Amino acid sequence: MMLAVKKNQLCAALAVALVALACLALPGLPARAATEVPSDGSYTVDVQMQGGTGRASVDSPTTLEVQDGQMTATVTWSSPYYDLMIVDGTNYLPTNETGNSAFQIPVAALDEDLAVQAETTAMSRPHTIDYTLRFSNPRRPGSNAVLVAGVAVAVIVAAVVAVALLRRCKRRVGGEAA
Repeated sequence: MMLAVKKNQLCAALAVALVALACLALPGLPARAATEVPSDGSYTVDVQMQGGTGRASVDSPTTLEVQDGQMTATVTWSSPYYDLMIVDGTNYLPTNETGNSAFQIPVAALDEDLAVQAETTAMSRPHTIDYTLRFSNPRRPGSNAVLVAGVAVAVIVAAVVAVALLRRCKRRVGGEAA
């Protein structure tokens, strides 16, 4: 009887491990894919910003355009007083004339810090301020739904296999105990 209980516990542990493995392995897939350059198209990405005085911010999420493997992001500030951005030594002017300042800037890599400078005229004289931007989590409309559906299917399949494994173990243990 003791051997039957140990086999039953082993089967249960294997079933739980199978479901846990499915749950742990799948959420890491988007993070690995996010560091690659997406195929040509328009994406929605999250932007994190550090630096400055804490008064300014940038809109997040924003648009990331990919053409011929080159990424360009729209950076829209919380202020209309930014008149210049500097990225990798290149100056970029606003793409709009009214509203909060918006810029189109190159993005070398996703999920990595991008050092930029932005010049504001909100003070008595123009000031250039250092910021760090990080663009991450590219997604196309509907792509999150596909990912969620894929994760759900994988977890359900793992649960069904786990239940079948448990039933099979119980039948074997029950047969040995009789």
